[in-house]
Amino acid sequence: MKKHPRILVIGTGHMAQCIIQDIAANNPLGAKSMTLITGESPGKDKAAVKRQLPAKTALEVTVVGRNEIKKELLLHKHDIVLFCAKPQQLEALRDYNFIMHEGALVISIAAGKTMHDIALACGMPVRTARIMPHIPRTIYGIYAENAEQQALITKLLAAYGSPVLLQNEEQFVPYSVHAGSGPAFAARFIERLHAEGIETGNIIDNTNPRVQRFYDLWLTMAQRDFSDKAEGEYILRQTLAGTTAYLQSTHINPADFCLQVRSAKGVTNAGLIAMGSPPPHHQRFGTPDQLESQSQLAQAFYAKYTPEESIVPALLATTQRLEALRTNGDDPLGGINFNQIEIDAEKYLRTEFRRPDQAHG
Repeated sequence: MKKHPRILVIGTGHMAQCIIQDIAANNPLGAKSMTLITGESPGKDKAAVKRQLPAKTALEVTVVGRNEIKKELLLHKHDIVLFCAKPQQLEALRDYNFIMHEGALVISIAAGKTMHDIALACGMPVRTARIMPHIPRTIYGIYAENAEQQALITKLLAAYGSPVLLQNEEQFVPYSVHAGSGPAFAARFIERLHAEGIETGNIIDNTNPRVQRFYDLWLTMAQRDFSDKAEGEYILRQTLAGTTAYLQSTHINPADFCLQVRSAKGVTNAGLIAMGSPPPHHQRFGTPDQLESQSQLAQAFYAKYTPEESIVPALLATTQRLEALRTNGDDPLGGINFNQIEIDAEKYLRTEFRRPDQAHG
């Protein structure tokens, strides 16, 4: 890697903003420049991204609209590429390979997209790595080809919290479910208890029996999904602690926080539906028929599971959706068998989690 690399960031949404702000203000790698490719939606367009940059930057920063990329005179090729757009947009990497050096390090946050997928999408020889941050910025998952890349990425992403070095790429599935989507699930649980007039406070080590049950159910599934049970517990505790601290410090409404994390065709949307939260009535989340189907499913799960037990179908649905993203990314609920999720959730709750028969409301 060059001593003073040039950095390209594709996508400027919530996940990207933290690292963009840190690089612009502190330049942890001593980079020569950073180019940001923005979308067009409100808050993520070129003008909005420029407004969010520090008044004084530690390196040269160029902001380019996605539809302007061919028109802009970008004289430099880039050594490090951060892909921070949606998984369904991964193929767009090929559109930008003319401003990447051959052998560039491409770091992707796209859920469900493998290192092979990333390299294939670039259409040129590159090195690849994957990360999975979350908005509370307590931890982030990382898998790279070697220790040198891990060290570089850890330095670059210092503002994202503590790295969790995953032992293999397959570990990105449970990590994405529990730590990537997890903050939205914690916020949804808090939202439902608030609706009942119950203040949750910190979810960890909470004396409220319903909060305890929510944590215990989630912990059991996290320890099941990670081969190292201690690692599963660490990831869960960091995710929950970071989420509650973020909600308390920002005073953001839990429902609004879920909207920040939820994307139309992403994995978190599937889990939130299984927690009884219908999607926003926006065309980004599907056709009218798809929106109606998602809303009906959410109503059914809301009626069937208590807030604390809803974490079980949420984790199951998120896992199914994540595993289907590579082949069925455009359908918001593609690859999910909700009937099977109900069967599996009931099995877990009645056997492994020893739920007594009870009515749900």
